[in-house]
Amino acid sequence: MADYANIESSNVRGWGQVFPSYLTNMNVVNLAQKGMSTKALVEDGVLNSLLMPFEKRDILLIQFGQNDLRDTIGAQYSPVDVMIEHLLTIIEVAKEKKMHVILCTPLAEPFFIDGQWIDRMGAYPQAIRNVAKYAEVPLIDLEMMSHHWMERRGAEDMKSYYVDLNTEESPEGEYLLNEAGALVVGKMAVAGLKALNLNYMNKSLVLKGSAKPKYTTK
Repeated sequence: MADYANIESSNVRGWGQVFPSYLTNMNVVNLAQKGMSTKALVEDGVLNSLLMPFEKRDILLIQFGQNDLRDTIGAQYSPVDVMIEHLLTIIEVAKEKKMHVILCTPLAEPFFIDGQWIDRMGAYPQAIRNVAKYAEVPLIDLEMMSHHWMERRGAEDMKSYYVDLNTEESPEGEYLLNEAGALVVGKMAVAGLKALNLNYMNKSLVLKGSAKPKYTTK
């Protein structure tokens, strides 16, 4: 989801980076940081300062889970129950500022064994679905949409959407979207937003057959 620099020389893109390609009349600020988990955001005291510039009726799209589940990252790791508490804290702070909050499940990973897509997210996506229901906030189920996409397209085809993808590498592998992949996932997110039928978003969403990339930059 994060922005990647050097777009002239590198093809790595975060889906949040190309998200403006599908929006009109809306200023997008991509706060996502590579490798950040809910633990780092909440326990390191980053949350309040990160949200400080935002105001009433601003929209906060929250996507976590990918880094929370990686115990090999160490300082970033959050067990499911801890991630849930962190997400509720983030939602509470945003609601105190009268922001519109939307939760998003993590992007599935393109991991295949003998041509079969394998789920490696465990309980994390369902936990985020449960948080959305409990906190009464809208949810984009990007994990469900993306894993169906991966199953449908297959391991070989996924190589067209990722940078240097080995679909059967170790579970600790890092999966980096290229521009084509980021645009596909960004379009999924917009489709998820359209399905929510949110009055404060509908006029800004554009589902194009092929979007000309526009980027957020830090």
